[in-house]
Amino acid sequence: MLTDTEWMIGIITFAYLIIGCMMGMYFFYISKKTNARLLSYYSLAIIAGSLIVLAHAIDFLTIIFTGDNMNLLLHIYISMIFALLSLALMGYVGAELLTPKKKKYFLSIIIASVIIILILTISDPLGSFSVGYPSTQGENLLHIGLKPNTPMYFVSLFSMIFLMMFLVFGYLFKSIKSIGILRKKYLILSIGNLIFFVSLLIGLSLPPLIVDLICRIGFLGSFWLFYLGLREEPVLIEKTSKAKDIKVESSLFRIAQRPDQVTEEEVSISKEKKICLVCKSKVLKYNVFICSGCDTFYCHNCAHALEDLENACWVCNEPIDESKPTKPFKIKGEDEGVEIAEKIDKKIK
Repeated sequence: MLTDTEWMIGIITFAYLIIGCMMGMYFFYISKKTNARLLSYYSLAIIAGSLIVLAHAIDFLTIIFTGDNMNLLLHIYISMIFALLSLALMGYVGAELLTPKKKKYFLSIIIASVIIILILTISDPLGSFSVGYPSTQGENLLHIGLKPNTPMYFVSLFSMIFLMMFLVFGYLFKSIKSIGILRKKYLILSIGNLIFFVSLLIGLSLPPLIVDLICRIGFLGSFWLFYLGLREEPVLIEKTSKAKDIKVESSLFRIAQRPDQVTEEEVSISKEKKICLVCKSKVLKYNVFICSGCDTFYCHNCAHALEDLENACWVCNEPIDESKPTKPFKIKGEDEGVEIAEKIDKKIK
């Protein structure tokens, strides 16, 4: 018979599992609706992060209906698969945003760590994990943790610290270097990852009930911050005349994934309002790059990022740095990007 404490843990586990999965599925729906590719990956990471407790939920139900605990090895395998999947997806999004040119080096470290952990989990589960067995079958839930001073312990600790340092301080550094909406978004992602990893560390060091009360709330809070950091911002309305309003979508990570279409209205607003075409922040005199081909405004941060990615203006494909090769991009169709540039040229003339 479960104790009152174990009942509390079981109920909290189910609440976290349901709320976390619902959040992840809702964020995934929003990501598909707004074409926010990186948010879709983070949504899957959130779902996987919620399913980490699936084994605890199954153990809880198994005790209620059969009076016995679930299979121990199955408990370990389910928990580890979803934990590794969640961390791998978080690492992938971080690599896309923080080190797009060198992401393969970062991802190789994450993939190698995941493979080693999987091998250790499959080959020696009982030697890698400490298990809180109930004195009588079905009396308590199974509580599993890493055994100190084992290969699994050191590999897992290295992977977690490496990922935490990369994501928390990487996003923070990007925030300091950025301006406008980019600064705000990168800071939100840094705080979200900090809360996530602190909650994870608390979960490895405190008694089960405190873990479930504090850590689950911390995880759900970090999930919401991930969404705020990666979602598309609400549409802004720019008043250009009494007859016409122009909608401008302020898209944070368009720099990470080129938009399918850059409209003539967006280009006009960039030039008239002197705002960056990419991040929509106000361009200051000391922080401006103006395309030599179409006079479109970019802030220095976005211009440098474009220089690293494709070295081409989003509007006319003129090189950002003439000393480097370009990778021109046609905007949604063969001739649409050329048409926009031609319209701008006619207006200039």
